[in-house]
Amino acid sequence: MMIKRTILVALCILLLGAIPAHAAETRAIPVTPTLTFDDTTALCGVTVSSYGKNISVILELWKGTTLVDRWSRNGLSLVSISENCLVSKNNTYTLIVTGYVGNESINGSISKYCP
Repeated sequence: MMIKRTILVALCILLLGAIPAHAAETRAIPVTPTLTFDDTTALCGVTVSSYGKNISVILELWKGTTLVDRWSRNGLSLVSISENCLVSKNNTYTLIVTGYVGNESINGSISKYCP
């Protein structure tokens, strides 16, 4: 009985040693741009924050494959972009945000129809 218990304990130790240890996965930084329309004006915005990190953000408004406007900002811990531009009605626009927070790339987008 003692031999079986020793073998069982040894097998448990071997199995636990075979489980790979992984570093904690980093959480993705949420990036959600906002796009609204006031008649023929697009109101475009995004806020990115991460305490103590260098942040670089590019915000682009697209109509299909045509770039309508582009804004960029850099900062430490917090970057906010809030801009507007002229658009035409009855079209769909896509607002795309890209950039970096520290060494981690960020991206997000939203598409909306301008009635």
